[in-house]
Amino acid sequence: MTPGHVSSLGEAASRGLDRLSAGLNVFGTLSLFGLMLLVNADVIGRGLFSSPVSGTPEITRIAIVAIVYLQLSDAFQAGRFTRSDLLTRLLESRPRASAMVSALVALAGLVLLALLTARFGPEIGKAFESGRFYGTRGGVTIPLWPLNLIIVIGLAATALQFLRSFLRSAAAIATGESQVSP
Repeated sequence: MTPGHVSSLGEAASRGLDRLSAGLNVFGTLSLFGLMLLVNADVIGRGLFSSPVSGTPEITRIAIVAIVYLQLSDAFQAGRFTRSDLLTRLLESRPRASAMVSALVALAGLVLLALLTARFGPEIGKAFESGRFYGTRGGVTIPLWPLNLIIVIGLAATALQFLRSFLRSAAAIATGESQVSP
């Protein structure tokens, strides 16, 4: 394979990752909108009809976790991840050193997210096979395997974002250029 092919494959993979992250973010945003409607319906039902929407607390707890993981990779890609850049700012005059710090941070994030993905991956099957649920029997119960699947997808997508950040930092180290994006 020629270097041009590798580069275009990398760019295509990068665009695909951005589309995946944006799609997960949209799904998370729509879920947040649906959650807002549910909570408002519950409040109105309680206040006007003394009849809350059954399962609102359970759905809310599950949905908040799902929304966080759905939006995680897009937040990182867009540079909205909380981070301290004190060290990289101190090293602005030394682009290679700054890129090395960025590479180490990206590598640490990649390793952590890969470990979390590996840890939660098997939970999908276990939750599905055992019929694990959240809630109370006789009341509202929500199966846990979809939440575990969302967590794994969100973690894996974010791990890929950290991998891309590491590769960009490594390229910046090799060329001596300063790295701007996460």
